[in-house]
Amino acid sequence: MDAVTRVPAPHNEPVLTYAPGSPERAALQARLPELAAETLELTSTIGGRQRMAAGEKFEVVQPHRHSAVLGTSAHATHADAENAIRSARSGVQVSAVISTSTRLAVSAATMPLKSIFSQATFTPMRRVISSAMSTS
Repeated sequence: MDAVTRVPAPHNEPVLTYAPGSPERAALQARLPELAAETLELTSTIGGRQRMAAGEKFEVVQPHRHSAVLGTSAHATHADAENAIRSARSGVQVSAVISTSTRLAVSAATMPLKSIFSQATFTPMRRVISSAMSTS
């Protein structure tokens, strides 16, 4: 591959305390009633396009308070499922939304993590296998 990619340095969001009297807590408390008043359309994303499924509509409610409606959605039909499968097989959504350069940068940035998880998983297994082989 001829791509030359600069991987951005990772950085985390600031950690907020939401302590009583803090600005972030005040902003959250002001926003909660606004969010509770909204009813969202909970759509499906197929082939990179968001749309309501073609099946019967239903209300999505809070699990602890069924009277509070969060939004509306619809059951997927057989045609919706076929469209999703066709889109997944073609890989359209990935190549249309994320550039090759970005995909390479994400892969390179996560490579050390993959190595760490691989070592954490397989090193103990190697010890067990070699121990079992040396005693047999």
